[in-house]
Amino acid sequence: MSQALEQLQEQKQKHKLSFEQICPRWSKVVHKVKYTDKIRFRISGKMLNLHDFKCCLVGEAWGFTDDYDLSKTKGGCKKCSKTSAEFGSLLRCNSEERKELIDAFVDHFNRVHV
Repeated sequence: MSQALEQLQEQKQKHKLSFEQICPRWSKVVHKVKYTDKIRFRISGKMLNLHDFKCCLVGEAWGFTDDYDLSKTKGGCKKCSKTSAEFGSLLRCNSEERKELIDAFVDHFNRVHV
């Protein structure tokens, strides 16, 4: 691999956002989901809801909008729409599956939307 390519990849790595940066409110409660049947949480005056496109994890990443939802807009994102639908059920799965889903979303968001 050329030195220039290595430097470019290293620079991209430095600019990647973390889950806490992409979804600061959800990152505070996502670990609690497995301990409760709650699907709604209020954090910093904002309602979070696993089953609402605007208020789920993906919705927070998009600024609490549903602009990514392909069923509502042509300019949406297929992967974000699919991930949003998956979060409602998979967040209640074991912690490894939950971590994989969050990591995959963070990777996608950084590659496509940052």
